[in-house]
Amino acid sequence: MKGDSGDRTLARLLSLSLVESATSPTNTEYRVTSILSPLLEPVLSQADWQTTQAQAAQAVYRVWWETAESSTEAQRLEIVRLALLGRDAAIAGRIGDRVATEWVNGSRFLEALELCQKSWRFFR
Repeated sequence: MKGDSGDRTLARLLSLSLVESATSPTNTEYRVTSILSPLLEPVLSQADWQTTQAQAAQAVYRVWWETAESSTEAQRLEIVRLALLGRDAAIAGRIGDRVATEWVNGSRFLEALELCQKSWRFFR
């Protein structure tokens, strides 16, 4: 998230534990927390939860893919994870294809196959 508004939003999400962060020597990685699923399951219908996950996928896609100068593999995998859960085939396919292609080009064939199979299971 670029700019002061994005920084404030990210700080707020971190303070509410809706986003998790991990710091490495070179940068900070963010991930949408997974603790919400069991908490919201009894409150939201399956359709509402899927819509929420799709909205999360679209938000991180905009921030980490469309507006960012670059993205990490971890960020791209998080976008794919949320897009699969939210059943957003366009985002999952676009970013998943990019990750799988990079993995194949780097001789990471098994990982590429597993990602493609996981995506296929969601959308068959």
